[in-house]
Amino acid sequence: MSASPAIAEHSSLEYLEDSFGLLLRGGIRALFPYYLGSLPFVLVLLYFTAEMSSGAFAASHIAEGALLVSLAFGWMKAWQAVFARRLLTLLGEPQDRLTPRETLRLAILQYAVHATGLFLLPAALLIALPFGWAYAFYQGFTVNAGAAPLKTQLRRAARESLVAPKANHAAISVFALAAFLLFANLCILTVYLPTLVRMFTGVDTLMNQNWASLLNTTVLLLIGFATYLLLDPFVKAFYVLRSFRARSQSTGRDLLVRLHRARRAVPAGVVLIALLLGLRISAATAAEAAPREERIDHSISEVLTRPEFAWRAPREAVKDEESQSWFVRSARWFIGQVEELAEKWKEEIEALIAWLMDRK
Repeated sequence: MSASPAIAEHSSLEYLEDSFGLLLRGGIRALFPYYLGSLPFVLVLLYFTAEMSSGAFAASHIAEGALLVSLAFGWMKAWQAVFARRLLTLLGEPQDRLTPRETLRLAILQYAVHATGLFLLPAALLIALPFGWAYAFYQGFTVNAGAAPLKTQLRRAARESLVAPKANHAAISVFALAAFLLFANLCILTVYLPTLVRMFTGVDTLMNQNWASLLNTTVLLLIGFATYLLLDPFVKAFYVLRSFRARSQSTGRDLLVRLHRARRAVPAGVVLIALLLGLRISAATAAEAAPREERIDHSISEVLTRPEFAWRAPREAVKDEESQSWFVRSARWFIGQVEELAEKWKEEIEALIAWLMDRK
């Protein structure tokens, strides 16, 4: 299956820039469901890891701890799907309100499918070649979460994973580099944090004497989770935008959204008022210029009727069809052309909107 040409035109840089703008437009309200689902999972997994690595009763609590981590993972994936649906709504693709039963079904399907990613994604990364498509598939399944049958969601995610492969792999490389740099910077900040505290507060701690102890397994895991929480919403926004543009190739949803925004930004009443104001100004200008032109024409006629110019006059005076000046005639011709052009544009826009509504 090949990507559509219109999708392939968008570069990874355009996708990343638009994804960042989408997150900024959504703000805290759009990010709330993401962190509502992700923060509990991170805290539960951090506690489970610390308990299993150094807890005295780790062996007796491993079963319930693993179950708790599993449930937190399903909770996170369900809320990430809600986050993706909210971003799609911001892009102009309305989402149907889910019933409690459909919401429970969404959470179960997200948990079941993404659980396979814990094994398939590392295997794909080990092979290296199919990792980009596999990663896009799981992200696309989050974006396509809803009341549709599981087979439909899987088919959509698989189809969208093949869209714009160059932009997809380039973006994954950018995300990997950004994750490495963010992780390294957070590690440096953790090491120098006690020194900064001492510089600004004068408080000396044991961590200043043994800074290497800061980078233990628990702290590194905590930094890794912080890196994930800071970067993953941006990743989700990228694949939401990618999925939306892929769907728009068959639905024309992006064009409808642009028309709606243009209509909302410039109401028809404002356009009509501006047009009438322009016509009024043109008429007033023509009215002011007409007396001056008439005086000039009258002066020229007086000069031409003098005896010294009589031999140049024709035998019969030809009367003008209109008494208006050339400026008024030119203005009327220009206004007529503008009206004809506006009528043609109106017909074309109405035909385009009718075609898009039929496609919808």
